Amino acid sequence: MVLGTSKAYVGQRQIITEWKGRNLSLEKQRFNKTVQHYRGRVEHLIGQVVDNRMALCTTWRGSFTLLAAVMKIAAHMVGLQERMKGPRYDVFGPWPELLAEVEAEKKRAKGKKGKKKKKGGGAGGAGPSQEPEAPSEADAAEAAKKAEEARLLRLLETLTEERMRLGITPESQAAASAEVAEAARLDAAADEAEEEAEAEEKAEAVAEAAEADAEAAQAESKAAEEAAEAAQAAARVAFEEAKATLGKATAAREGREAAREEAAAATEARRAAAVAARARATAARMAAEAAQRS
Repeated sequence: MVLGTSKAYVGQRQIITEWKGRNLSLEKQRFNKTVQHYRGRVEHLIGQVVDNRMALCTTWRGSFTLLAAVMKIAAHMVGLQERMKGPRYDVFGPWPELLAEVEAEKKRAKGKKGKKKKKGGGAGGAGPSQEPEAPSEADAAEAAKKAEEARLLRLLETLTEERMRLGITPESQAAASAEVAEAARLDAAADEAEEEAEAEEKAEAVAEAAEADAEAAQAESKAAEEAAEAAQAAARVAFEEAKATLGKATAAREGREAAREEAAAATEARRAAAVAARARATAARMAAEAAQRS
């Protein structure tokens, strides 16, 4: 299609240029956001590696996963930058769909032109006696629809020419789609690696908490055992003291019994001495009385 240099064409070119500029600006914004996102993820993962280097030394799987995620994200960022520098960066949408729409619009326009020619021939055969019908709202709507379709067709053809001028091919479109899929896969892999690292950190924290609880329980058990041993030693000392006191009490009782026996023996001896003295006194009195009578 050969395009002219009319005001309408210049206006359309200006609209297309503005549209392309907006799309390029949006793509650059998306690219910058993607770069910032992945840069933040890389910094986060590197911070995790630095903060948890002692824990990751014991869990080789977690360190390998984080390192692989960092390498993948860095490679993806480099790929995005290279793709933005290239001359065939796709900003006009999928190539096959545009071609199909252009061909469909061409066929539709040809079919409508053929119908108009047939209608014009039939009306000429009827003669000039027929009065022209007033345009209705349906005709106005149909005309507006046709004008819009023509405008879209011109826009699609212009976009097709721009794609051809920029060298955008189905292969480049497929490569871009593959890059997007690879980026999504790398993003999912990075998320999975981050989730695995977080799960390992949580498991390690749980294990550390369980180990701390076990150490606290062991310390409490040891303290209880030491307290029981101290109580047993105190009971043993008290038992020895009670045993010594009992021995002293037994010895004192035996001493008291011996003293009582000694006292009883002395009492018997004194009683026997008193009886003997009384007997001697009686014998002396009787001897004195006998001497007096004689």
